[in-house]
Amino acid sequence: MLYVKHMVCPRGLRVVRHELERLGLRVLAVRLGAATVATPPAGLDWPRLRETLAVAGFCLLENPSRDLAGCLQTKVAELLRRPVKWNNRFN
Repeated sequence: MLYVKHMVCPRGLRVVRHELERLGLRVLAVRLGAATVATPPAGLDWPRLRETLAVAGFCLLENPSRDLAGCLQTKVAELLRRPVKWNNRFN
C-alpha cells in the first residue's frame, strides 16, 4: 500500500494511477489517499516513485503513522500557544 498526500479528488485518482502505470507498476487499486500495487516494497524504486509523484503534485507518505503524529503534535502546539479566553460564569 502506498499512501499519497494531496490525492483528494477523482482527477487525483486518475493521475496517480497513470503515473504509477507509467513507472511500469501494476496498479491493483487506487482510492483517496492510497494506492495498492502488485510490486513488493523491496522491488520499488523509491526515489523515482517520490520524484514522479512530486512532479505530478503529490507527496508519497512513507511512514503515515509518523506523519500523523507530526501533524497532531503541530496542532497541539498551536492550540497551546493560543491565548486563553476565560469565561467568568462562576462570578
